[in-house]
Amino acid sequence: MKIRIIGGLGSGKSYLAKKLSKKFNMPFLPLDDIVWAFDPGDFMEKNPLKERDALLQKTLNKKHWIIEGVYAEPWTKPTITQADYFIYLDVPKMKRHYRAIRRFILGKLSLTHCYERNWKEMKIIFGLDKGWDPGIRKVAKNAMRFSSADEAYEYIVQQEP
Repeated sequence: MKIRIIGGLGSGKSYLAKKLSKKFNMPFLPLDDIVWAFDPGDFMEKNPLKERDALLQKTLNKKHWIIEGVYAEPWTKPTITQADYFIYLDVPKMKRHYRAIRRFILGKLSLTHCYERNWKEMKIIFGLDKGWDPGIRKVAKNAMRFSSADEAYEYIVQQEP
């Protein structure tokens, strides 16, 4: 089984990927982990494209995978077209922003993992926040839209023994 999860910041992508990973004993890949090179300090820079693509291909070569992330650029097309389930989490923007701010604060208190390292990054991400892209349906005829991660989870669990 191959699952691709997409949605805005705070939509529950990681939550759903972890929950499905545990249920089906499958590895999951957050796309942020291959896009960004993290250092122990407060600095993020992008991985070289060849490195990013090689890391993605390593996951795509597996029999089963779960890939989650906001990215829908051409380099992610195989994650969409090869997926048995393409899940779009269409959670209301205010709810997603609340979750993102909560995660950011808890991350600053070292109580949870948070990719966003400073408030400036959070403001940039909020500015880039987009809703459902109907163009995705042209790429992925199997696109399924859910209003919550739990709703998507229940659907997939019902489909798979």
